[in-house]
Amino acid sequence: EDRCQDCSKRPLSLGETWHPEHFVCSVCKMELCTTGFFEREGRPYCAKDYHDEFAPRGGTQGVTRVTFTA
Repeated sequence: EDRCQDCSKRPLSLGETWHPEHFVCSVCKMELCTTGFFEREGRPYCAKDYHDEFAPRGGTQGVTRVTFTA
């Protein structure tokens, strides 16, 4: 049975199961379960923080965004 990697409650991404309120941006802690996210080295980021931290200056070429679909 899948359990959250943070609190062990039942229920989401990065190959693991997460309780929605614990699946948050590694920088700002915004919940990511409904917004899509970016991943780097196994850590989730919201779009703003990912781009602030890792995007090449002058554009987003080569950046992959992960989104959730219902």
